[in-house]
Amino acid sequence: MEMYLDKQELAKVLKIPVTSIDYYRREKGMPHIKIGKHHRYILAEVLAWVKKWRNN
Repeated sequence: MEMYLDKQELAKVLKIPVTSIDYYRREKGMPHIKIGKHHRYILAEVLAWVKKWRNN
């Protein structure tokens, strides 16, 4: 089962500021799902996106 992280949890895992999570989601297309008004992140999808984004 996939775990859905909120932006605070994801920021801790990636060791970046929470504001960077918002920026990457809005401006760079970080994968996320929206549940109501909340954004959630699947760690495996985000890590794959980071790897792809880093290599470009």
